[in-house]
Amino acid sequence: MLVTLCFLVFFVFININYILSYNIKNNLTIQQWTKIREIMLHPSCSPNMREKLNQVLFDKYEEWACNHARLFKKKHIFLCKDIKIGELQLIALSGLNNAIIKYNPKYILFYKYATIYVYSCLYEAVSKQQPMNIIPTYIRKDKKHPWKLRNKRHYDNMIDPIFVGDDNFKLEAGVDENNNPLKIFEHSNTINELWNFIQKELDFTSFTVFKYKYNTEFEKVMSNKEISNLMGCSEETIRKNLKASSEILKLKLNI
Repeated sequence: MLVTLCFLVFFVFININYILSYNIKNNLTIQQWTKIREIMLHPSCSPNMREKLNQVLFDKYEEWACNHARLFKKKHIFLCKDIKIGELQLIALSGLNNAIIKYNPKYILFYKYATIYVYSCLYEAVSKQQPMNIIPTYIRKDKKHPWKLRNKRHYDNMIDPIFVGDDNFKLEAGVDENNNPLKIFEHSNTINELWNFIQKELDFTSFTVFKYKYNTEFEKVMSNKEISNLMGCSEETIRKNLKASSEILKLKLNI
């Protein structure tokens, strides 16, 4: 056992040095990847060995990730107009690092796996930079759109959100067997603080649904069907999303 372990350590040392000898500005060759997979999948590969391999992968794919950040900014000029390229590259490198740590060579090629992580981080970062009160372009352009005319106050709030001062509110979410909203809880607090809390606790999609459903005073202004049409999904998906959000908020507020 000791001999086998010593041999593996020597094998890893030799191969890592070989891998590092390759031009760091280029990605790994097929032969180098073969050696990396052999080491990663070996039962005696220790955490320290894996850490060294992770560092090799990061060094080799750092420029690759930064290049994808540049391509992302070029493709999404408007969405990224307020985000510097350096920030996007750091975000892409964070995605690369997460991919390296969780990567299992048994199931998928690394570049495909890493691409998913890198772009997920980039899209998540861009989403957090955008207003939560997004309204489809076709509604904004149509001055006589039926929904805009019926919900003028809510539309104005979503275009230019205004938070008011202290007030009591009712937060309703979920539905009964007749698809009628169920009252979940009542709570007294400043509306501004509550919205900040909700935005922090919910993911981007859930918070967007929440903003469609309620105005700034937590009055229902849109039906689940209207929201589903705006977001391009089923009414049932919206219902489940609102119900899940209400459960999260109940748990966080200990209600």
